[in-house]
Amino acid sequence: MYCQFIYTPVMSVLPFVLLGIGVDDSFVIMNALDRVDKNLPIPERIAKAIAHAGASVMVTSLTDFVAFAISVSSGLPALSAFCMYAAFSIIVLFFLQITLFGAFAALDARRVAANRIDCCPCLCRRGCPCCRIVALEDGKVYEKDPNQMCFPASGHVGGRFGYLLEKKIAPVLVKTPVALAVVAVALGFSGLCAWQASVLPVEDASGKFIPDDSYALASLEKQDEYFGDQGQSVYIVTQGGDYFATQSGLTSIRARLGSLWYIQDTAGDKFDSWADSFQGAIRAGSTVVGANVSFNSMGHATNQVEYYAGLKAWLGGAGKSYAKDVKWVDDSNPQKGVASSRMSAEFKSYKRDVNGKLIQDADKAIEIMDGLRDTVSSWTDMPGADAFPYTFQFLSWEVFRIIKKELLVNVGMCLAAVFFITLILLAHPWTAFLVFAIVVMVIVDVLGCMNMWGLAIDNVSVIQLVISVGLSVDYAAHVAHCFMTKAGTRQERVIDTLGDVGSAVMKGGASTFLAMHLASRCCHHIPLCSNILIWLLQLFSFVAIISLYGAWERCAWFSWFFSSHVRHGSPCLSRVRPVVLPLAASAPVGSPLFIRLQMSSPLFCYH
Repeated sequence: MYCQFIYTPVMSVLPFVLLGIGVDDSFVIMNALDRVDKNLPIPERIAKAIAHAGASVMVTSLTDFVAFAISVSSGLPALSAFCMYAAFSIIVLFFLQITLFGAFAALDARRVAANRIDCCPCLCRRGCPCCRIVALEDGKVYEKDPNQMCFPASGHVGGRFGYLLEKKIAPVLVKTPVALAVVAVALGFSGLCAWQASVLPVEDASGKFIPDDSYALASLEKQDEYFGDQGQSVYIVTQGGDYFATQSGLTSIRARLGSLWYIQDTAGDKFDSWADSFQGAIRAGSTVVGANVSFNSMGHATNQVEYYAGLKAWLGGAGKSYAKDVKWVDDSNPQKGVASSRMSAEFKSYKRDVNGKLIQDADKAIEIMDGLRDTVSSWTDMPGADAFPYTFQFLSWEVFRIIKKELLVNVGMCLAAVFFITLILLAHPWTAFLVFAIVVMVIVDVLGCMNMWGLAIDNVSVIQLVISVGLSVDYAAHVAHCFMTKAGTRQERVIDTLGDVGSAVMKGGASTFLAMHLASRCCHHIPLCSNILIWLLQLFSFVAIISLYGAWERCAWFSWFFSSHVRHGSPCLSRVRPVVLPLAASAPVGSPLFIRLQMSSPLFCYH
């Protein structure tokens, strides 16, 4: 708000986005803490965990920040404001993760060391009547906390997910036939989604902010049912100039609009003009006008003083229904002229039926809007030579014009930011390219599923696609960074990666999925907007793909790619030597504050 960015109802979903990103980072940090030697002092364990996981968290946070920050330049005010809030929140979230969350992790580690149960650590120092306390040395070898009441630790350091990924799934995924099958399915689905995305329509999002049980939505549906064939009214607005000298131009607007293919017949009540009505009143005589006005054979006034005086008198009498369409420079002195006026016409209806609902044809709307603007601007015989058309629907139609461009530009810039940031921070071009390719696949899949689910491109979905980039890059970057720290054969490193960070990725994806599932069912009122249930359903759909499809597909893709392209004994991992950036000589490896890149010279290693 201090930066003068507007607050819109779209901001209401930001806590869910931060929840998804924050929970992922928390799982990664706790996963790293579980793998630190438990015999070390707690401060040293926390330092090593933050040093290891902090680098991965920094990669994802910096990538998310840049992706959102780039979209601040969007031409859509709602998207620009949302991305500004999101970018700032991502930075705050990163510092809270490595400071506040790290502090709570240290407190929990002290609880574990003190053999206190997790449900009431402050009360049950020597055991609780309802909970049996197990001494730390009596627990299983790999148990991270034998006193977890609700979810006892498994025998695998990565938990049940880690055991499933490392012992069951990973050994199967590294097999060539399975990897090829997974890749074929993923590419096939992405190809299908790419085709669906190519025919994704553009629609107005205003109706999606109305709750299902609102009378307003029912009224709009009845209006479409009974009056859907009626077009949209439009005003021709004139401003300034000499209205007396341009009487012929004003009275010719009916015929000019009637010749346009997208305007309803102007001979009937679809066109209403104060100029035509005043011309008829002049011909009818002073009894109708309310003043004496001399006129020629065409019904145009021949005296300027009489024209303005007669118009003022007529608008106050027989023509009072048009008083709202004429604004005077000075209401007390009509001889100063007219400041502005308007006349109404009606577009033909170009709505199309989609699943029983009438939807405005976006391409036709843009064509009609541009055509009428060009036509009216070419009229040089209007007052002030500055007439223009206007209807409130132009606000939506202007969005139709730029929405696809904004989608491509903003998502494209976000994807470019993902590639270059991961390229710099991961220091491996193949890995950075793989992360980039996976995020691209996710965006294509989301766009394709939007069309298959009957959704469309609008200002809401563009914001969700930018969010999709931020959420999807987290999974890929976490897995990529973890793989780069592993050693051994290709298959061993893939299996170790899935057993290590794979569990954190799956838990983060599952928690995000559940959070969005609950959001999709909410029906509460939000300030400045009666309800955004349908919009939350869109978000739920997007995050469902990213959380479930993203987590599993990333594991499979990394398994195939790394086992095939990153060789054991490669210079980047076998001849490792630290390259310390300035001011980072004393920083631990993987420090989130001072980046220490482990790689061979030069900066990037190509295979």
